[in-house]
Amino acid sequence: MAPEFLKPWTRENPRYLIEMQEEQPTGAVVGAFTAVDADSNIAGYAIIPPSPYFNIDNITGSL
Repeated sequence: MAPEFLKPWTRENPRYLIEMQEEQPTGAVVGAFTAVDADSNIAGYAIIPPSPYFNIDNITGSL
């Protein structure tokens, strides 16, 4: 099985909507993602394609 993110993510609607206040300081955490894989451990998190505006922590999933 492939990794899956927790709800509200679904295969039919593979998106999250995150609302945040404007002008947050650089490095502020604006969300976090958790995925599960029934067959193995999650190797890490990544934004694909890379974003010029956001970074994701490879281990924790913090955005």
